[in-house]
Amino acid sequence: MVDHSRHTTASPSPSIETPIRLVLRFGEQQFVLGQQAACCLTMGREKGNDLVAPQKFVSRRHATIECVRDRFVFTDTSANGTYIQPAGQDMMHIQGAKVFLEGTGVFSLGLHLDQPEALRVEYALE
Repeated sequence: MVDHSRHTTASPSPSIETPIRLVLRFGEQQFVLGQQAACCLTMGREKGNDLVAPQKFVSRRHATIECVRDRFVFTDTSANGTYIQPAGQDMMHIQGAKVFLEGTGVFSLGLHLDQPEALRVEYALE
């Protein structure tokens, strides 16, 4: 007689891909981009933007973030540029350029992150 109580058959767990999404936090606001969510976010001084920052150092249509093949492309189209600091890396200033957002970090539209008036937007890929 075989004791089946000690023999278990492990069924292979299905491979589940975790959707990649970008979460942005700006003050009390939170924005989510990626699979099952919006795929583009506009930022600027004008009210028609998704993230509105009405300060004079922010351009009307300052920047966008788009999801392209599970990567997030930050495009600056402003006069003053954007300061981006990925966690554990040096801060970069981009103006009229594109960069991929990876991991976690923070960025500021138009002002250096060290400035007290800087509008800090935290981001994290999840």
